[in-house]
Amino acid sequence: MADQEQTTIWIDANGRTRATYVSTGTGAADITDDLKALSSADVLRSWEGDVVENATPSPTTGTYQAVSDYAVLTFITTANTLVYLTLVAPLDTIFLSDQETVDSTAIAVLIADCIGNLQDQAGNAVSGYVSGIRRKAGREYQ
Repeated sequence: MADQEQTTIWIDANGRTRATYVSTGTGAADITDDLKALSSADVLRSWEGDVVENATPSPTTGTYQAVSDYAVLTFITTANTLVYLTLVAPLDTIFLSDQETVDSTAIAVLIADCIGNLQDQAGNAVSGYVSGIRRKAGREYQ
């Protein structure tokens, strides 16, 4: 099992919300800060132990400002299992020219904070970044 678990409620510039859940070995503060820096959405509230409420969230506008737009970041663990981290309302600057594929160099700080800290539900730490792709809620993907 993970040592720490965090749930975050994100809010976009249109007032819509989305929840994400992260399991880590030492806490998700750095990962959440990195996700926030790469997103047009803002944290409305989160909890990892005690609930932390942001009384004045300030989401920004952008190409993918809606929380229904997101990027799925895939990591691999030391046990060869996959862990998926959701980045809501991602900044358009993190994508390659196809505007679908995440450029790993644009999220290097996030990747570094995840390696050895982000975990699967069995407590296996991620050891590497695999890929990232942009998605939109309500669309079917194969």
